Amino acid sequence: MEIKVKTAYELGQEINENGLKGKVVRIDVIVHSEDRQDVEYILDNGGKIVIGFKKP
Repeated sequence: MEIKVKTAYELGQEINENGLKGKVVRIDVIVHSEDRQDVEYILDNGGKIVIGFKKP
């Protein structure tokens, strides 16, 4: 199975979203199904941003 996921942020990118600041140090992709994945962006200060992607 091949799953392609676009990411909103890149490793090393500085984030300042809704009061959450930090640098992306890890990106985790959680595959729920072929049509739905979550991408977790882990920040250097322990913060986490989770964005869900659905197949159009």
